[in-house]
Formats: sequence, C-alpha cells, structure tokens
Amino acid sequence: RRDLTQLQRSPADNEGFFDFGEPQYLDEGGMQQVYLAKDKVFGRTVALKVPKTASAEKRFERSARVSARVIHANVAATLDYFEFQGKSYLIA
Repeated sequence: RRDLTQLQRSPADNEGFFDFGEPQYLDEGGMQQVYLAKDKVFGRTVALKVPKTASAEKRFERSARVSARVIHANVAATLDYFEFQGKSYLIA
C-alpha cells in the first residue's frame, strides 16, 4: 500500500489545490489500489485510485481517459486525473 498521508498540495504548486485528509485503504483490483477519501474542498466522499505498479501506469492513464467519457448510472464518474510527485491518481 502507498502512504497517501502526504497527498496534499497548495495553489503555490501551480497544479491546482486539493486536500484529501487521510485516505483509508478500501480495496484493490488487477492494476489499482482504491482508497476512501474526503474531498475537503467540496465536502464529498470520493474514491482515490492509484496504480499498483509502475508498469500499470500507462494502462491506468488510458483507463482514466476512457472512463472519463463514460456517463452511466452504474459507473462511477471520473472527477479528476492527475500526476503528483511522479505518481498517477484518479478521483471518482
């Protein structure tokens, strides 16, 4: 599991602003780990997904792009995708 306690940025980073508090490990799939997090900016609970391995990074990014185009009641909406300190993250 990744240590996500330091996943915080400020506007000075020029990459946006977010604060997820302390994400809690929820589950994992074939190429990603899923954490339950609180988006403190919008006051909502989100799923924070991260690839499990460096080799999964490309597939993870491609999957994020495809899922962002899907709009369906049974599919979690992709809210954001970003890279921070060399790691990829998807917010759903």
